[in-house]
Formats: sequence, structure tokens, C-alpha cells
Amino acid sequence: MRNILILALLLAGTAGARAEFEEVRELTLGTAGVSRLEIDAGAGNLVVTGLANENQVRVRATIQVRGNEEKARRRMEEKMNLSLERDGEVARLTARFEQEYWSIGKGPTIHLDIAMPASLGLAIDDGTGSILVRDVRGDVVVEDGTGSMKLEGVGGNVEIKDGTGEITVSDVGGDLVIEDGTGGIDVVGVGGSVTVDDGTGHIDVADVGRDLLIVESGTGGVAYRNVKGSIGGRF
Repeated sequence: MRNILILALLLAGTAGARAEFEEVRELTLGTAGVSRLEIDAGAGNLVVTGLANENQVRVRATIQVRGNEEKARRRMEEKMNLSLERDGEVARLTARFEQEYWSIGKGPTIHLDIAMPASLGLAIDDGTGSILVRDVRGDVVVEDGTGSMKLEGVGGNVEIKDGTGEITVSDVGGDLVIEDGTGGIDVVGVGGSVTVDDGTGHIDVADVGRDLLIVESGTGGVAYRNVKGSIGGRF
């Protein structure tokens, strides 16, 4: 009986330690005269959707902080930077916590679900978490630390610099440039040329309107199909 009581107390303590406070905030910004959205994000998943008839940037931010509400709100007040502002022709979204060191458990996260005018350009500087970008008709630039990445339906050029995580790209109207550390790369449907510099992971490329250049393939193998232009580089 004593052992059962001790186990119950331990489980209760563990559940309490894992408690997480969550809050949702929404931000909006008009985009008349704006040409690009820039996102500076820390830890958390990121979804960006381009909409044809949209005239605002609309952000739904889900903030998750480990601990009780009082401590979580204090940490949000002292450490969180969540803002959506205009700087000339740029709409700038910042969503991150100041860097902290955690001995137990995980740090705070801000998950972002963003709707934007499809015609705008997009630049993302992301720390940790998955990224999904869809139906953006302008140029897209992504610099990412860790986490999977999926881009689909981008009308302009795409440039990706990635640390760790799977990369999937489909239906790009312009050129695609990928510099990748670790993780597989799958590309289907690029109107322009494709350039890949990869460290570790497979590379699979199909349906390219112009050239394919593999600067470095690392480990994992390279496969390609239906490339209309020249094929070169290191395989």
C-alpha cells in the first residue's frame, strides 16, 4: 500500500511538472504599399498561406510556456517578443523568446499560422520547428535551423538555407536554390533551374524546366527525372 501511495505521488508530481500554459494572440497589419513580409521566429511550428484577395497580414500565434499561469505570464512579459509592424515597404513579424537555458523540460514555443497577400515576397528566419509555405506568388527566402520544411505553389524564385530536417518543394515558378546540412530533399515541378548543395540525405528531383546543378551531394544518393536543361555537378 505504501509503495502504491509513493507511486501516485510521483506521478502527480510528474504531471504537475509537465503542466503547460497556453495562450492565443492575433495580430493584423494592412499591406497597402507593402512588397514583402519578413518573419523572425524562434521555436515553434510555422504555417504561411498566400491568399489572392487578401489585403492584410493576419497572424494567429499560439504561445506555450511550461509552468503555471503566473510564472508563464511573467516569462512572457519579460522574455517574449511578439510584434507585427511595418517598416517602409516591409511588414515585419517577430515571434521569439529571448534565449534561456533550460535544465529540465523544454523551452517556450510560439506556433504561427499566417495568412498574407499572395502577391507579396516572403523572407523567413526560423529557429526550430516545422515550416509550411503554400500559394505565395512572390519570391521566397528561408533560413532555417532545425525542423522539416515544405513549400508548395510558389510563383517566384525560392532560396533555402537549412540546417537539419527534411525539405519538400513542389510547383515553383522560378529558380530553386537549396543549401542543406542534414536531411532528405524532394523536389517536383520547378519552372526554372534547380541548384542543390547538400551535406547528408537523399536528393530526388523531377520535372525541371531548365538546368539541374548538384554542387555537392554528400551522402544519400541522387535521383533525377525529366530535366529539360543541362545536368551537371558532383553526384
